[in-house]
Amino acid sequence: MTIRQFIRDDYPFRPAAGYSGDSFGFRKQSSIGSPLHPGQDRSGNPDHIVMPFDGKLSWNLKPGTAWGSCARIVPDADVHCEIQIAHTIRHDRSRAAIHNYSYNQGDALPIVAGDIGLSAGAHTHTELVVENTAKHYAYFRTEGGLIYADGAIQNDTIIRKHCFRYNLSYAHVIQRLLEQIHTWGISEIWEHFIIRNALPDYRTPHWGYGSVIIADTRRYLEL
Repeated sequence: MTIRQFIRDDYPFRPAAGYSGDSFGFRKQSSIGSPLHPGQDRSGNPDHIVMPFDGKLSWNLKPGTAWGSCARIVPDADVHCEIQIAHTIRHDRSRAAIHNYSYNQGDALPIVAGDIGLSAGAHTHTELVVENTAKHYAYFRTEGGLIYADGAIQNDTIIRKHCFRYNLSYAHVIQRLLEQIHTWGISEIWEHFIIRNALPDYRTPHWGYGSVIIADTRRYLEL
């Protein structure tokens, strides 16, 4: 299965949960978190989560991290991509880890939206993590414009429009964005995906270390 086939085979993993907080892209507020938000926030009500495809779930508490916990959902198709979810807790309130439990598409998962890590209320933050291969990169770069690469802002039009729309200081956003790029090891920013040289250890994908593409889940998986 190719990445193109995979992203067309979506399933609503948070049925009826509304979109809350920030979507993929730049935050609407300058005082909360880093300016670039690489995931999709969904409200905590209803709190249940279902399996979006046939695959495996792993979950671990990660005290002291921004995420609080990390859930990783890996498709059986194994196209070297996975869904990673922050701020979840176990439904039974156990703190025990879950390692590669198999579920079918539509099955209720034993985790629910929580309020742990850097969270201002129960919700989920979801990212689509893809191995940065030449084929995957070529697929995603066909849509949207390039914002940052080669150590410099390539096109700031999108950032300026965002700052104007939400009454943000352009200079402040750019300063904090460059700090985030350095801290996070971001090598490219596009409208619908970014490239990180590596993820924190607790978020290492199932295929191992290395550069990853983090793509807009709402656009590509309709999650």
